[in-house]
Amino acid sequence: MNIHKFLDSYPPRTVVYCVGDKNVTSMIQNMIMSHNISTGSDIVLFALDKEIANACRKKCNVVDFYPAGKITNMYFQKLVIANEILKRNKTAIFIDADCIVQNGFKLDMMEQYITTGADCHVQSVEHKEWLGDGISCGTGILSIRPTERTKDLFSDEYLIKTDHNSYGDDQGYFNKHIREKDILKINYLDKDLYPNGSHYHQNKKRVSEVFKIFHVTNLYGYENMDVNKKYVGTVEKIKSMKHLKYWYV
Repeated sequence: MNIHKFLDSYPPRTVVYCVGDKNVTSMIQNMIMSHNISTGSDIVLFALDKEIANACRKKCNVVDFYPAGKITNMYFQKLVIANEILKRNKTAIFIDADCIVQNGFKLDMMEQYITTGADCHVQSVEHKEWLGDGISCGTGILSIRPTERTKDLFSDEYLIKTDHNSYGDDQGYFNKHIREKDILKINYLDKDLYPNGSHYHQNKKRVSEVFKIFHVTNLYGYENMDVNKKYVGTVEKIKSMKHLKYWYV
């Protein structure tokens, strides 16, 4: 089923989703399984190729989404999909493949929209070398709700007009275009409840007991969890998840 038919017939007002291709199959299966165990609710995989689609059909709703439009950069597919969700007056919640879900999060995010009046929620992260000092927007955990400001904000036409590829990926785009130009009202999610790798590692005892979604980043992608060694990515993240006992596949 394609994205248009799926979203037109999908009843929930909030769409929790992930995006991936065959290169992250086992990791995204693990994230989906952690989500299913912890929440018992729906999650949708927008599959970027047939291999991951076929591997995950029995684990969640799968939408065949092989990018064939004007936006071909894989990192921006989450925003293209969010735009389709928002067009149907639904709220989008994106979870990256390298995440672990431990507790329910939808109600928390919806309540935060009420209390903050924000257009979107992002992870609170620090990327001094890449994005400068201070808190930055982490888009590995990202929610956007339908408002006047978010309407068609991530359409193909807008992304092309704003030279999206020049930012490298969606996180660079979100920080250097959306945030710096004050296009959306942004809410930063609580670090203990939605930690990245560094925050989890530095506060493991406390955070491991309370987190809702853990984005397994930073040192966990390096060889032997050592930032002074080589950054490997997916293979080391899977080893880290197994070491931390967050592997369910």
